[in-house]
Amino acid sequence: MRRYLLIIAALAVSVPMLAFGKNSWSSAEEQEHCIAVVLGQNDDGEFVLSEPECTTGSFDSLAASVGVGQWASEGEVAAGARYATLARHWEGSNYSGSSLSIAGSSCSGGWLNLPSNWVNRINSTVTYGSGCDRVKHFDSYALSGSYQSTWPNGNLSYMIDRANSVQYL
Repeated sequence: MRRYLLIIAALAVSVPMLAFGKNSWSSAEEQEHCIAVVLGQNDDGEFVLSEPECTTGSFDSLAASVGVGQWASEGEVAAGARYATLARHWEGSNYSGSSLSIAGSSCSGGWLNLPSNWVNRINSTVTYGSGCDRVKHFDSYALSGSYQSTWPNGNLSYMIDRANSVQYL
C-alpha cells in the first residue's frame, strides 16, 4: 500500500510539470536571442537575410548594436531612423525562452526559409506595430504545406515546433 501511495505522490508532482512548456523553467543563461536583418528581397518575395547575430545577454543591447528598434514605426524606418522588428519568434509559448527577431523596413508579403537552427522550433510570435499584422508559419520550405497564422501576436497550436518557412503580411 505504501508503494502505491509513493507512486501516486510522484505522479501528482510530475504530471502538472508536463503542462508547462519545454522552456518554462529555462534559465536566462540557456536563452539565446538572435536578430537577422532583411537585406533585400528576391523576385519571388523571399527575403535575403543577414547572418543572425546572437547573444545570451541582453536582447536590448543586441538590438541597439544592430540598429534595430523594436517599436519603430514604418514612418521612422522610411525616414532612415532604424530597422523595425517585423516579428519576434519565440521557442516557448507565451513569448518565452530563446527568440529570433526578423528586422527590416517593410513586410511587403515577404517570406523566408528559417535559419537551420530555428527549423521546427517556433511556439509563439509577436509583431511590434511594424505593419506585419499577420504572420503565416508553414511546415515546409518555400511556403508549402500546412500553415497557421498569428495576427498580430499569438501562440501556435497545431504548428508548434513545425515551422520551416514564415511569411510576413
